[in-house]
Amino acid sequence: MNIKKAIICGLIGAVSFIVVGAVWSQVLLTVFPYFKSGISGTIPPAKMAITMIWMGIIECLSFAVIFGLFYKNIPQKGFQKGLLYSIVLWYINIFLSFLGSYAFGLIPTMPDIIFVIILKLLMLPAYGATLGWTYEKLRI
Repeated sequence: MNIKKAIICGLIGAVSFIVVGAVWSQVLLTVFPYFKSGISGTIPPAKMAITMIWMGIIECLSFAVIFGLFYKNIPQKGFQKGLLYSIVLWYINIFLSFLGSYAFGLIPTMPDIIFVIILKLLMLPAYGATLGWTYEKLRI
């Protein structure tokens, strides 16, 4: 596995992950007042954006390294390989997000659960497609 390639592709993918997350989180909070009743609706947009950036970078870099390890074992090519990987990531990510919340005694409300599920369903495929495409195109 080429760690340098994984890091570069992870950072490029992080841009799509963060942009999609920033746009769609505000769309969901604006268009659907239901989500404002959860914890997510109480976080100021600037704070949410900053949190999304640093969490996105950490997530995307670690996901890219794992992608690099399993690259040859994932079927398809290019962005399709990344999309397939992102579906698996979505399931794992949603499970771990809520498991972590419960482990720390944070019981998320239903609006928060639905908000995270929808938001990650939009963010991770954008990231996966970008990761798969850049991983195939980047020659390092």
